[in-house]
Amino acid sequence: MQLCIQDEQQLFTLEFQAWSVTEPARLPKLFSAAMLECGGSVLEQTQPRHGYLSFLVEFACERSMEIYAALVALGIHLSRQAHRSLTTLCQCARYGNCLKRRHIARIRITVQAVFVAESRAAGTAPRGE
Repeated sequence: MQLCIQDEQQLFTLEFQAWSVTEPARLPKLFSAAMLECGGSVLEQTQPRHGYLSFLVEFACERSMEIYAALVALGIHLSRQAHRSLTTLCQCARYGNCLKRRHIARIRITVQAVFVAESRAAGTAPRGE
């Protein structure tokens, strides 16, 4: 996971991996709709390798809490470090101690799509990095 603030562009960037048991064919549509509903834009959507989907989302920092809640509501399982980074972003946006409301945030999230039947058969679920 990478975390950086680029003052010259007023851009806050997060990059992390996650996993989801949502059917891979449905995940892009659900993800895009949720991000749009929260004020975000899906700038890029790729499939870097079989079973993985990657999204680049951009939004105003003031919408951080809504974006974070949408990720959780979608059933996207984040790593502990991803939760910490998103929490930091939300606190900074809310209290204005490290970001101003005019700043833009970007999240690149790579989601491992795991079928429920596959994860139950294996007896385990993948872990986020």
